[in-house]
Amino acid sequence: MEINVLGQRQLVDISSTRRSPRIRLQVPVFLRGTDVSGVEFIELTKTLNISSTGACITSTHILRPDQTVI
Repeated sequence: MEINVLGQRQLVDISSTRRSPRIRLQVPVFLRGTDVSGVEFIELTKTLNISSTGACITSTHILRPDQTVI
């Protein structure tokens, strides 16, 4: 599979990087959590892509990579 990262095309072996394939799908969701400053938030946002094991969601808040959100 070929992906575009910051304007550079790279070949990626999907079987070694993902547990399941991702589908580009925008679904509106409410996102609730605590940002890196410790401030609680709730925002209306959307998914960028989904898979059977997770989703990529856009947010205006800065979150840690291991952040748990609802």
